[in-house]
Amino acid sequence: MSMIQNVRYACDLDSSHVHTHTGYHQMLYVRRGEVVFDIEGHRYAVDRPSVVFIGCHEQHAVSVCGEVYERYTLNVYPHKVGLHGNFRLLSVFSDRPSGFCHVLPLCGDTATLEALLGLLLAEFERQDAEFADEPDRLLCSALLSLYRSSPDFFPRTESKRAETVLRIKARLERELTDPPTLESLGREFHLSPYYLAHLFKDITGYSIKNYHLLCRIAATRELLETTDLSITDICEKVGFADMSSLSRYFKREMGCTPSQYRKRSKHNAASQGGSS
Repeated sequence: MSMIQNVRYACDLDSSHVHTHTGYHQMLYVRRGEVVFDIEGHRYAVDRPSVVFIGCHEQHAVSVCGEVYERYTLNVYPHKVGLHGNFRLLSVFSDRPSGFCHVLPLCGDTATLEALLGLLLAEFERQDAEFADEPDRLLCSALLSLYRSSPDFFPRTESKRAETVLRIKARLERELTDPPTLESLGREFHLSPYYLAHLFKDITGYSIKNYHLLCRIAATRELLETTDLSITDICEKVGFADMSSLSRYFKREMGCTPSQYRKRSKHNAASQGGSS
């Protein structure tokens, strides 16, 4: 299944209060408008075509200052990013080394990016099972076009350290029910657990424990949105000890219980003709 949770195009004046998107990373291509993004204590004034990357758990708010706010919005499941091969490109969603900037102002021609995002939206809405990986491919192509024009924007880390963290992230994203311990990871990578924990936090901005919880919450959201599995079955699939633990963590991150979230998700899908 695709790592993309949703894609949409909008042209309105909607602002937002401070919030987070626990369960998915977000990429916005602001095509037109004057907008201020407040992300994790950083303020970015956007008045020309720009791409914005917001990681799940990053607090942010959007203030529309002009008479138009035209954009593409893509939501990406964090627990599936590590299963994809393009770690270097996709790291822009989750890695937050010191000095990271959330906004990439675009210079020059944006036709290639806009064409790719238009195709991506069309393919996502088509929901063609035979070409289920096409939206992911188009997203990586869009990111590659950004990388070719602005390579310094993408997080850079010494290759061996980055590779270690990428391998750990992939393990955590894949092994939801039986995650490796810090001690076992230390033995596997021949590093002290303390150094490994520091390295992971330094590159991603998350502790290993919190990153794994984030992945389980994201997987829970996906199953609630896309399946009719019982909450009990979902609890087992994503690795929570019991339903009370799942409900407690889910409500802490999402502000509602899993049952309430599923009901709201289905209501939104029905009211919007199947697209959220």
